[in-house]
Amino acid sequence: MLRKYMAFIFFFLMPGFVLAHSGGTDANGCHAGSRPYHCHNNGSSGSGGSSGSSNSKNEESKIIWDVNFGYMFELQNSEIYPFGGMSIGKNDPDGNASLGANFGIQHHKGLYMGVVTTSKSIQVGYKFGHVSFGSDYIGFGFKFSLGQLKRSVTSPFYFSASSLF
Repeated sequence: MLRKYMAFIFFFLMPGFVLAHSGGTDANGCHAGSRPYHCHNNGSSGSGGSSGSSNSKNEESKIIWDVNFGYMFELQNSEIYPFGGMSIGKNDPDGNASLGANFGIQHHKGLYMGVVTTSKSIQVGYKFGHVSFGSDYIGFGFKFSLGQLKRSVTSPFYFSASSLF
């Protein structure tokens, strides 16, 4: 049963931004063959290179993060707990944080899978830890409940955070 839920989330609800395009870039770090011509990591489509000072700034801006707070729902006669909540995070090379959503499912034994819109990542975890996958980044994080999941008791809130690099 768990495999069916996980396969459904992975293949049908996985956001398109995670599989956006191939990684082939030119000397400036830009996708020359794509339309429109665009750059990652503060690459410049108009210049032939970058200075050393801006390169160190680019290295610092590669860290992506998210912090999530939400609610875990308890379904009757189910081993699966859907969850959803708010997220604040950064996926902008300029360092701008944004608000978004975090949602997914968790099995009663601790395996979970979720999507975070602010860091544009997918979380796959077990109990308290997870690995986060983005289009250009991979990272680690944690998730914990602020209460216990028990039948006939209101499902708890949860808190999670990730850092991708």
